[in-house]
Amino acid sequence: MYKVDDGSSVGKYANKRHKVEEKSIIMNMYATQLEKQLIDSMATALQHLSTICYNVYNWIAPVVDVAYNLQIDNGDINIKNSVLFQLGVPQAQICVNATTAEFHTEYDQSLTYICVPKQKMEGKNWYEFLFKINSSTVLSLPMSIGLNILFSATFLTHRQHCNNRNKHIFLNFASFSNKKLLRHMIKSFERVQN
Repeated sequence: MYKVDDGSSVGKYANKRHKVEEKSIIMNMYATQLEKQLIDSMATALQHLSTICYNVYNWIAPVVDVAYNLQIDNGDINIKNSVLFQLGVPQAQICVNATTAEFHTEYDQSLTYICVPKQKMEGKNWYEFLFKINSSTVLSLPMSIGLNILFSATFLTHRQHCNNRNKHIFLNFASFSNKKLLRHMIKSFERVQN
């Protein structure tokens, strides 16, 4: 297990109602815009990646490919047919100023995908994605706008880091599939087959 830094959005939910209804409406509009940006950014990057990596949509999360084909063959199996789902992405989240305190691996059921969307940057961007290759080598990737990383979080020890927390908001998008999501999808498949 890994520890999340204080102040990170990882593991927190943003869909919180405000006391003032007008502010809740504004928050929902902003969340809808961010969700559209997430979908557009990931879809564009994965379409580009598919020109380099043949059949990338099928191997990001093989269970999604199976689910998508089941839904085509058997009709509605209660899986949302979204743009990202068609691209092999099981789910995605918006990370705000996200960092992890320690290097870690995760036993995910898919590849992990990290995307840094277009955004206004005030001052220097201090965020980086680190891979610990061995005890003496760390590979640092500056999280510049347009960065797209697709990797196995099971096999690569990694962390998201910030060298200098300033007051500006930094967004990145992430997608991965954990065991809980995989079990849910398998149960859905079993219901369809019975």
